[in-house]
Amino acid sequence: MIFVDHSNLVGVLQRTAGFGDTPTNQLITRQHYELLFSRLLQGHIPSPHQEGGKPAYAFVYIPDEGIIDEYRKQMIRDVKAIPGVFHQGGFIGRDPTHRCRAEVRTNAFPPWRTCGTECREIVEKQVDVALATDLVKFACKNQYDVAFLVTEDRDFIPAIKAAKQEGKTVIHAFLWRGKLTEVCNNPLRDISSIFRPST
Repeated sequence: MIFVDHSNLVGVLQRTAGFGDTPTNQLITRQHYELLFSRLLQGHIPSPHQEGGKPAYAFVYIPDEGIIDEYRKQMIRDVKAIPGVFHQGGFIGRDPTHRCRAEVRTNAFPPWRTCGTECREIVEKQVDVALATDLVKFACKNQYDVAFLVTEDRDFIPAIKAAKQEGKTVIHAFLWRGKLTEVCNNPLRDISSIFRPST
């Protein structure tokens, strides 16, 4: 079974050399996901899990409430159109007004040096918890033997450990090795070539 943290993957691609100049709506498309799922499932028996009476082998977590742009709306439609792939939603909104992140310490202790600006930060809610819950829930229900986790977010480490305690194999599928790779069952499944823009 495949679990994809879409927003994390988009954010990492936007910050990575060789990807960052690509328009957001071209960073990840339905074609990218179809290729990703095909490559990850090579040599693996599809999960016996059923979702809404239909076989499910992949879950893509994309916010679908709050501040949702056209790219996300289209991506959700595209994901839902891939057989065996299911979308799980979440919320994007604005945090209450707080001091700008440009606020920094002049040394290890106060006083603060501040830009004096107030700003609102866009935040994503419910997505990470939903993914972590599914990773553990499906492991406990014995609905997969091997899980591919597509994210760089270290918040998933406790969920990975819980799934492994249930005897499941969790493979980190990402652009490079990281802390998650060490916690998952090695080796890393490198997926960078799937998303690299053609030259």
